[in-house]
Amino acid sequence: QLAVKPPPQVDFLVDARGVILDVGSQSAGAPLQRVADRRGVGVHERLHPGCQDLECVLRCSLAHVLSEVPEAGTLEWELQDNLSGRTLRLCAKRAFATTPGDAGLVLLTVSDITEGRQLTGTLREMNRELADLLTQESVEKQAQLARLDRKLRTLSAELIMAQEAER
Repeated sequence: QLAVKPPPQVDFLVDARGVILDVGSQSAGAPLQRVADRRGVGVHERLHPGCQDLECVLRCSLAHVLSEVPEAGTLEWELQDNLSGRTLRLCAKRAFATTPGDAGLVLLTVSDITEGRQLTGTLREMNRELADLLTQESVEKQAQLARLDRKLRTLSAELIMAQEAER
């Protein structure tokens, strides 16, 4: 029986621009712990320190999601982060508005699901190999059955011919 542990995650309370106001990192784990120790900076800057790429997938998706969360309530997506080599699951939930007409605050949960994705890939590969092995065994067994069937038919025919000759 496999014990499944939850992926490491960090919870950010951010404003509409993505600036970190508070951080919950009790289940961050080693890969995410380093991003959980600073407030007052943007989530993108915290997850991708020094990134100047205006087309950065993380930067663009965060900007899009933060503009959509007030209407949607909750948005969840996965991201292959090429800069860190990690696979992240992000979930943004509308928290509350600080003033009337304000876009409000967003609770952004960032989970590192790299290990889970790697295990899933390994399991899929093992399943493919097992299916191939079963198929190969099945083909070999069918060929063996066909050989035995031919041999049985030949022996049956020889038996009938021997009985006829005896008569």
